[in-house]
Amino acid sequence: MTREKEGCFSFIKQDVPNRQRYAYRLNGGPDRPDRASCWQPDGVDRASAVLRTDEFLWTIVHKGIAPDLGQVRVADGTTEADPDGLAS
Repeated sequence: MTREKEGCFSFIKQDVPNRQRYAYRLNGGPDRPDRASCWQPDGVDRASAVLRTDEFLWTIVHKGIAPDLGQVRVADGTTEADPDGLAS
């Protein structure tokens, strides 16, 4: 792996198949999942899996809000800032 800025590391491998499982092994230690991965199909303590979004068949054809449905306001908050989220 190549050391990047701020202590991050990267590795690029071409032609990795979708769903391919992978894990990290540091200094001969146990296999560890990629905590920043998009997919951990067997749970967070097991190997991560490659998710090839470039191979996904997108089928959603969103056309916006239907004219006869209109819009509904679902929340009405205060204009005062509450940085701690503790408004009474």
